[in-house]
Formats: sequence, structure tokens, C-alpha cells
Amino acid sequence: MVESALDRRLTKVEGDMIDLGKCVVRLETLQEGAAEDYKNLSDKQDETLLGIAAMHKTMNGETKEPVTFK
Repeated sequence: MVESALDRRLTKVEGDMIDLGKCVVRLETLQEGAAEDYKNLSDKQDETLLGIAAMHKTMNGETKEPVTFK
């Protein structure tokens, strides 16, 4: 079985704390960070999809609005 880098570095879990070898972090902090990362990714994906849809409308002559990406 192949171990991931996290599996190799994870040395112990005590209560709500994880010891990654070099630092100890709270599980709650990891969960909050993951939720924030997911929200940011989701927002970027929405912007990209809207941009692609606008670009297709422009290419098909349905609109004359310029396409801008943030």
C-alpha cells in the first residue's frame, strides 16, 4: 500500500490535536481552512463558468459586451 506524504508525517492524534511532526494543529483549524479553500475554489469556478458562457455568447454574435476575466 502506498502512503501519502501526510500519512508519513502524521505521527499522533490526541483529542482534537494533530502532530504533523513539525507542527501541532487543531482539527478545527484544518476544517475551517478546508471550508474556506473550498468556498474560494467554488467562487473561482463560478466566475470561470460565467466567463466561458459570456465568451460563447460573444462568439455566437448573441451579445456585443466585451468579455472580462477577473
